[in-house]
Amino acid sequence: MRNSLLRNSAAALLFAAAIAPAIAETPEQKGFAIAARADRSDRGFTDSRVEMKMVLRNAAGQEASRTLALNTLEVPDEQLGDKTLIVFDSPADIDGTALLSHAKILDADDQWLYLPALKRIKRISSVNKSGPFVGSEFAFEDFTALELNKYTYKYLREEPCGDMTCDVVERKPRYEHWGRIDLFVLPGFRERPFPRTEGRLRAGLIVEEDLASFESGAGNKHIDVAGRYSHFIGDWDFGVSIFHGLSREPRLLPNATGTALAPRYDEITQLGVDVQYTLDAWLWKFEGIAREGHGDSFAAMVGGVEYTFYQVADSDADVGVLAEINLDGRDENRAPPTPLEHDLFLGARLALNDVDDTQALAGAVIDAEDGTLSFFLEAERRIGDSWKIEAEARLLGNVDDKNVLAPFKRDSFLNLRLSRFF
Repeated sequence: MRNSLLRNSAAALLFAAAIAPAIAETPEQKGFAIAARADRSDRGFTDSRVEMKMVLRNAAGQEASRTLALNTLEVPDEQLGDKTLIVFDSPADIDGTALLSHAKILDADDQWLYLPALKRIKRISSVNKSGPFVGSEFAFEDFTALELNKYTYKYLREEPCGDMTCDVVERKPRYEHWGRIDLFVLPGFRERPFPRTEGRLRAGLIVEEDLASFESGAGNKHIDVAGRYSHFIGDWDFGVSIFHGLSREPRLLPNATGTALAPRYDEITQLGVDVQYTLDAWLWKFEGIAREGHGDSFAAMVGGVEYTFYQVADSDADVGVLAEINLDGRDENRAPPTPLEHDLFLGARLALNDVDDTQALAGAVIDAEDGTLSFFLEAERRIGDSWKIEAEARLLGNVDDKNVLAPFKRDSFLNLRLSRFF
C-alpha cells in the first residue's frame, strides 16, 4: 500500500511538471498583472488637486516659472477614463489658461484648451496632441490620465533599482488612429464688417453693409453645412473638407448711383484638400480648393516648403526659411477679388526659445504678373511676468494701378502694442 501511494504521488508530480509550461503565466499576462496592481493601488481616491510649479530653463541658465493646478476626477469604471483639468495661475499673460482632458480607452482622448485672452475654446485634434504645451517641452498628450486598459503589456525582465528590484514591462497603446471626422451645421450667418470713411484698410468707395444682399431666399438665416476628414500616416498629415452655404467672401457691387459698394453673398459649394509632409528639418505643405457658385467653377492652390536651422551658432535660437507659391483661377468678373492669383512668398521665422518667448516672422509677397510687392513683419516678446510687446508692419511697394491692392497702396502701417496682464 505504501509503495502504491508513493508511485501515485510520483506520477502526479511528473504529470504536473509536464503540464506546467502549458498553464504558466505568459509574459503578456504577467505584464498586465503588474500594471493592474500599480494602477489599482490608489483606486477610490475620488478626486485630487495638486498645485505645481513649472520651471523652464534654457541652455544659458535663464529661468521662467509658471504655477498651475492639476485637478483630477476619478471615474471608477475601468472601461472609461478619468477627467483632468489644468489651470494656470501665473505668469499674468497666461493666467486662466486651462486644459480639460477626458481620457478614453480605445478612442482618441478628448482635449479642449481655453485661451482667456481670446475668450475662446479650442479643441485639440488627435494629430496635434504631440505639439508643445504653453511653450514647454511637454506635449498635450502628457496631461491625460494613463488608463490601465488603454495599453497592452508584456513582462520583459527584472532589473536592480538601487536597493530594490524593479519589473520591466513593455507597454503599447491599443488605440489605432483611423482618422477624425468633424461635421458642422451653421444655422446663422454673420455678415462681414467693413471700415468706414476714416477706417483702414478700405477700398476707394465705402462699403454700405445695410445694402447687403443674399443669393439664398433665406438671407442670413441660411443653414450652411461643412465637414472635414483628417488623418496621418507616418510623416504625412492630410485632410479633405467640403462646405456648402453662403460664401464668407462677398462680391462688392456698385450701388445704383455708383457712390458706394454693396456686399453680395453668393451660395457656393467648395471642396478642399490639404497635405503636409515632415522630413527632419523640412516641412512641405499643400492646400487646394475647387469651388462652384462664383461664376465659372475654378480651382486655387498654395504650396510651400519650410526648412528650419536649429540652435543656430550654438545658441537656443531656431531660424526657419519659407517659400510659397499661390495660384488662383477664379472668374475675375463674378468672383470676389483676391491679391494672391499668381504670387510668390519668401520669408523667415525666428524663435529665440528664451524665457521671454521672443519670436518674429517676416516676409514679402511678389505678384509674378505685375511686380506688386507686399512686405510684412510680426514680432512679439514677453517683458517680465506681466508685460508683452508686439510689433506688426505692412508695407506696399511698386503697386500696379490694375492690381487688387491698388486702393491700399497708401495704407502701409506700423503698429506697436504694449500689453499688461493682471
